[in-house]
Amino acid sequence: MIANKFSLPVNHLIRNNQLNNPYLIVGQRLKIPMEARQLQYKPVTAYTADRPIYVNGIDINTGAYPVLNYQPPDTAYPYIYVPIAEFRRVGAKVLWDEAKQIIVVESDYDQLKNEATTLRAENQRLKDLLASYQPVTQAGNTYMNFINILCPSLKLVKEST
Repeated sequence: MIANKFSLPVNHLIRNNQLNNPYLIVGQRLKIPMEARQLQYKPVTAYTADRPIYVNGIDINTGAYPVLNYQPPDTAYPYIYVPIAEFRRVGAKVLWDEAKQIIVVESDYDQLKNEATTLRAENQRLKDLLASYQPVTQAGNTYMNFINILCPSLKLVKEST
């Protein structure tokens, strides 16, 4: 019965626990391999999530496959089960690696996040420059001079008149 519970052969339990026979005494301790203990699955009842589930700002609880949630006993937060097909909706690629027999989810989220951070910093730098600008009242300070001072990286071509 114990071997069946952990999907192990009886002779495996006998050998690993140095038993002379498959009969046990009440209260006797057995060594069960970690792998066998980790493979124990219990059926759970999960419910369809009744609120938006946002991934990268997109509500993925509106697609063809419902998002489920389950709150195990004695936990503060529920587990959210997201169907793998829903990841495509947020710009991720879901790939099956036949050789390794694994699912790979690829996303450019981190790259886009870093680019957005860089752009926000550049925007803040430009705002700071504008805030610190003291207009000069001397002749010759045109709008184009102002732009050339603040944005020297821009290549502005003066139109001939």
